[in-house]
Amino acid sequence: MFDISPDLNRETKEIAATFADYVRDKGELDDLSAASSLTFANELDDMFKALKAEGAIVYTAKHDHKFVGENWADKTPMSMTLGYLVVVPATKKFEHLCVPRKTKLF
Repeated sequence: MFDISPDLNRETKEIAATFADYVRDKGELDDLSAASSLTFANELDDMFKALKAEGAIVYTAKHDHKFVGENWADKTPMSMTLGYLVVVPATKKFEHLCVPRKTKLF
């Protein structure tokens, strides 16, 4: 889940959106080679530095959830770790990033 502050300028929002898309793409890939992982990490680092240079800060959090669909015949929970990424102006300092305790898959 991603949130980009409306208080950021257009260029910073575009960098933040690219950053978020890139993180989402990585989350969908299970088996990256060591070289691909390093390339990915370097590209994320470059985007992170660009956000910082634009006066933005990135906050992240994760939360483990177990989902069970109301209409599932098999009520065995599906475990999933949800990631949260928030990009705001660096002037906004967060002590905590609150994430929902209950989340629906669909």
